[in-house]
Amino acid sequence: MIRHLFDRRSAKKDVTSGLTLAVESVPDGMAIGALAAINPISGVYAYMVGTFSGAFFTSSVSLSIQATSAMALIVAGVPEVSAGQSGAQDALLLLTLLTGAFMIAFGLLRLGGVLRFVPDSVMSSFTSAVGISIILGQLSNLTGYDAQGSNKPMQTIDLLGHLDKVDLQTLVTGLVAMFIVVAMNRTRLKTVGVLLAIFVASALPQIFAWSNVAVVNDIAEIPSGLPLPIVPDVSSWPDLVPSMLGVSLALAIVGLVQGAAVTHQFPNPDGSKSDPSGDFTGQGLANIPTGFLHGMPVGGSFSATAILVEGGARTRFANIVAGLGIALALLLFSGAIGLLAMPALAGFLIVLGVGILDPRQLAATWRLGGIHRWGMVILISVALFVSLQVSVFVGVGLSILLYIVRESRDVTIKTAEYEDGHIRSEVAVNPELVSESIVTLHSYGSLFYASAQYFEQQLPHPTEQTRNTVVILNLRGQRDLDTTTVDMLIDYAEKLQTHDCRLMLAEVEPTARETLAKQDQDGLFGSDNVFAVSEQFDRSVLEAQAEAQRWVAARR
Repeated sequence: MIRHLFDRRSAKKDVTSGLTLAVESVPDGMAIGALAAINPISGVYAYMVGTFSGAFFTSSVSLSIQATSAMALIVAGVPEVSAGQSGAQDALLLLTLLTGAFMIAFGLLRLGGVLRFVPDSVMSSFTSAVGISIILGQLSNLTGYDAQGSNKPMQTIDLLGHLDKVDLQTLVTGLVAMFIVVAMNRTRLKTVGVLLAIFVASALPQIFAWSNVAVVNDIAEIPSGLPLPIVPDVSSWPDLVPSMLGVSLALAIVGLVQGAAVTHQFPNPDGSKSDPSGDFTGQGLANIPTGFLHGMPVGGSFSATAILVEGGARTRFANIVAGLGIALALLLFSGAIGLLAMPALAGFLIVLGVGILDPRQLAATWRLGGIHRWGMVILISVALFVSLQVSVFVGVGLSILLYIVRESRDVTIKTAEYEDGHIRSEVAVNPELVSESIVTLHSYGSLFYASAQYFEQQLPHPTEQTRNTVVILNLRGQRDLDTTTVDMLIDYAEKLQTHDCRLMLAEVEPTARETLAKQDQDGLFGSDNVFAVSEQFDRSVLEAQAEAQRWVAARR
């Protein structure tokens, strides 16, 4: 799994891009820790350990493993890990280990290919929900007013009703950070813009003695130096595990989906394909040392990977340098970290939240209408009014539903016209069967329980006058027929039988034939009506046509 660890030819760019990521990661990690409502330094520890250890475990060469804003928002919904709570660090370790365990399990089960079933409409809706949640969730830190409410929209409404209680010193500090981040994003120095914005804005309260501005030290103690491994008190874990299983599963799903999006956008430098399941396992393994070294759950980071790739990194050494660079920064500047202003972190996070929003994609999803539109509304509403954790499972459910709906409508039937034993053309199906005729039908799409009714509606049906007609249904490629589909075929065959007509099935796969035999209690699909698939294309169709011609001729 450890390929491209170091290459002397790209060492300079690996080092410079890795150090650039390290500089950006210290303030970014603090902001993510604050977003997660834990000790902000845990965000930096997660960046440091995740980036370093992930370099040895993932299948993708450039993939950076860090805490992400979406994962932080989910962690923020777990009160047991919040800063100031008794046993918070032990609970955070448990949550991180459970998240890693789920990721490893998904990797070992080779579920990497499952991610392709997540449609863009669901991903964009979830991403937008994350952006809106970040913006609304940081308004209290930006304004200095402790808004009240059961969810973020209600807290925002409460804030709007008490604008007279906004602290101007706090607001100015946050706005300065926002201005610098936005301005620096338009320059070549955007990667250090976060660092400059947060430190400059945090200097204002120190220079002007603004005592109302909250700093990191006000919410959590920042230890000096590097973290020592946790020796956890596991006595509380049996009580915590049931409540954390759902949260850790949601974190694993979010981390893996984001990681897959990253590796899709940034392939390996040598052009080789990465293994999504291997990345699953690698991200899970990175969570183990991260948890024991006071970090929070981590997964694939788009922004961190982009910094490395844009800096010309070619090997895993870039991530190793980034991790070591963050460790060096902690050794040298841990005392200053506690003086960072909370509104400065909030200002950066709000800019981040705005950047996450994708109005064009949301508009495109809205224009799709139907289940896509309502799915977007439901997913975003659940994220804002219930929790982001629940919205993850809503997103999974929507992905499954959208896939089923699409597949159920993606089945079609055409009438195949043959001449001299060869197919000449395919035309639209005549909805009414003509007496003493042979109709050969080709089916396209996946025939299963959700598509059975739609498939049946496309079949030609006999009229009161229809007699002695044979319908030949080509089922080539339909390997698995479920009970709903077989029941539909039986009903159709019985309907034809009442009009002295007959249904034949051609190109039937072996597994489909077994299912038919088990459910066909009335002998409608015996050997004279079922023709097995063969290597020669349409051979069994021609055999069925010959049998149909004999049968129709005998009844004239």
